[in-house]
Formats: sequence, structure tokens, C-alpha cells
Amino acid sequence: MAQTAVEIFLGMNVQKFLKGTKAAQKGAKKFITTLKDQERQIQSIAKKSAVAFAAVGAVMVAAIIPAKKLQDEITNALTLVSTQGDEFEEMSEGMSKLARSLSKELGISADDVGAGFYQVLSAGAEVLSEDFATLTRSA
Repeated sequence: MAQTAVEIFLGMNVQKFLKGTKAAQKGAKKFITTLKDQERQIQSIAKKSAVAFAAVGAVMVAAIIPAKKLQDEITNALTLVSTQGDEFEEMSEGMSKLARSLSKELGISADDVGAGFYQVLSAGAEVLSEDFATLTRSA
């Protein structure tokens, strides 16, 4: 079979060239399809991750707000006591633990227990004494 002028110019068989071009196009289409599938998978994972992060954020907020409210109640109650520094921190931590413990025991929120601490200290009980715990249960 005689070569055409184009084949001579290009130095190759046009039919082989076209066949190779079609194979390259087919491979490119397959590659693009694979990329699109992977993009859909990544988008799906991203959406699921966003939902998971939102849920974690909501749980964190739900935990932080009551803890902040409890700390505010304890700080308010401790305004009745003339304590500072490390002793203040120790009292605050002890009252937080007691509030969480009494919360479970009494079935009320820890910040409600913390609000009761103000009344108990106003009645003259010493912070974290036996009287303090007993009066808090009844406040």
C-alpha cells in the first residue's frame, strides 16, 4: 500500500495515528469518569464529616454551657467567703465536685445545686464542711 503525502510528511501511517488517538481519547474519558466518581465519594465523605463535626460541636456546647453556669454559681457563692488564691481554687474545685455529686444524688442540675451553695453559706455554714453538705441537700 502506497503512503500518502501526509503519511510521508508525518513519517507515520495515518490509520495507526488515528487508532492511537482514539485509544488515547478512550483512556482520557475513562480517567475523567474515575475522577468524577472519586469527586462524588470525597463530597459524600465531606458532607458526613461536616455532620459529624457539627454533632461534636453541639455536644461540646451542651457540656460547656452548664459547666460555665455551675462555675458562675460557685464563684457567686464564694463572694461570701474572704478567700483568695490557691485556697479559693481548692474550695471552688471541691464545691464543683460536690455539686456534681449532689446533682446525681438529688436528681437536679449541678448549677441548681451551685445556686443553693449561696444560701447555705449565707446561713453560716463553713465551705465544704459536713454541715455545708447537709444543708445543701435541704436547700
